Amino acid sequence: MLLVACAGGGMTGQFYYEDGDYGRAREEFERAAAARPGDPALSYWLGKTYGELGEYQRMRDALDLCLAHGLRYAEEIEKLLQKYWSRQQAEGSSLMEATLPDYPGALVAFRKALIILPGNDKSLHGLAYAYTQVDSAAQAQRIYEELAQSNPADLVAHQALGVFHLRAGRYDEAVGLFERVVALDPYDAVALDRLGTVYEQLGRYTDAVDVCIQLVVQAPDDPMMRVRLGRQYEGLGDAESAAEAYQQALVLNSGDPAALEHLARLRVKEGDDDAALPLLELLTVRTPLERGLWLELARIYRERGLMDHSARALERAGALAPADPDAPGPR
Repeated sequence: MLLVACAGGGMTGQFYYEDGDYGRAREEFERAAAARPGDPALSYWLGKTYGELGEYQRMRDALDLCLAHGLRYAEEIEKLLQKYWSRQQAEGSSLMEATLPDYPGALVAFRKALIILPGNDKSLHGLAYAYTQVDSAAQAQRIYEELAQSNPADLVAHQALGVFHLRAGRYDEAVGLFERVVALDPYDAVALDRLGTVYEQLGRYTDAVDVCIQLVVQAPDDPMMRVRLGRQYEGLGDAESAAEAYQQALVLNSGDPAALEHLARLRVKEGDDDAALPLLELLTVRTPLERGLWLELARIYRERGLMDHSARALERAGALAPADPDAPGPR
């Protein structure tokens, strides 16, 4: 039936198309279309031919022209666009997921996909992610902003934007984005973790503690989450709750260096040298102490009359930083 509709050059073009000679088919269809620019059948076949040749912008233009003259080919055009879009989308995803990812190649594929289906969310997400991998953060951020604006429930876009602001230290801008993600998915551990970090950076320790408690519930066997909770309790000025959190971390892992160090610092700060000493001594065999802790250890030894121990601790402290005559010694 289409053969009758595309008489002359159009009919010849279809024969070439069916034989897979798309270059010759294009020549015939273009010649016929120049003579009959308003023929929807010619626009349809020309669009199909451009698609086979990978000339997607010309394909869109021809198919849009066909639709502008009526909906006779609407269903076929929808299938064609989906076919070519799927091909480019799959290529972009494959290039990104390869053992040796080809992100520049993926960018090309996703751009072609967006020519075929402008504004497609999946292609925009793929394009934005590929941009992040080739250090084009500004381009990626622009796309994620477009996605977030068009779809307030797009968790990936909001989370990605939050990460951009978080890495740039724009915590006031990041916090609302992560709050939106958590509001939509309260069990998103990654978003909760980032939200807690932002709250902590903003000094919103009450909110940070609330978030961290949720993370502890999700990961009850993770000592680092208890350490983090303790640090946030310290931010609130709640030393007792902080110490309890550090001790819970040590129950999970008795040698956890972060828990040991934070608890030791807390005990020193409280002036509880009896509790701090064994923690500091354990740290000396678990992980290298930083200069300030060696100085505290030297002070505690000196106050207990353990002068040899104190001298060795001072020697270790001195090896970690150049001597500074104006620097305060151990109290």
